[in-house]
Amino acid sequence: MDIKPTFDHFLIYSNNLETDFSRFGDHFDFPILFPVTNYGSFSSGMFACENSILELVSYDNPSLPKANNSKKIWFSGFALRSEIIIENLQIYFKTNNLNTSDIITQFVSDKDGKNIPISKVILINDILEHFQIFYIQYINNFLELKFLELSKISKWKIINFNLDVEDTDFTKNQFQKIGFSEIRNSSFSDKRDIEFNLNNSNSKFPVIKSFYIKSKEEIINLIDFF
Repeated sequence: MDIKPTFDHFLIYSNNLETDFSRFGDHFDFPILFPVTNYGSFSSGMFACENSILELVSYDNPSLPKANNSKKIWFSGFALRSEIIIENLQIYFKTNNLNTSDIITQFVSDKDGKNIPISKVILINDILEHFQIFYIQYINNFLELKFLELSKISKWKIINFNLDVEDTDFTKNQFQKIGFSEIRNSSFSDKRDIEFNLNNSNSKFPVIKSFYIKSKEEIINLIDFF
């Protein structure tokens, strides 16, 4: 099965969500896809880049090693998309012995407190500790259409990031199982040409040590802004 994954959005956990969202928006002039909103089980705000979305998020009890309890903001995961429907992805993953969740329907609360279904997700387990990886399929195209509109005016494009992992060979194999093709030794790319590299490390956290974005004027490691 040719999954051809795309990075739908990157999750950045923040202990000071509204402050950090304002700080990022002011400094980088990211177009706001969604302002900070309380969805019930979590709160988040989204920025549009040219080729993906940055979602700053906050929720109770984030997974974090004790040695890193002082951290206030970090990359906590990413969401992937494929043109293959999520039910067929689930069958494929089970056939290839991947540890995944069942298909989960995500809901948000509207202004009247009614739960509205917005997406279906499959969590990919056991690839990276303290880091969420999942495939997402939206129930309607509202978010996608809004992203396509705002991505045209965004100044910033995500170019690459580096993942620190304890076992490069295991992680490489797992990423290939979820659809990525190796373009160089331990390097991969999605459909929008966002590259990432796997690097051996004894550290379990943070997983993403560098995350580069580019404008016409400069290239910045977003981690330096954390």
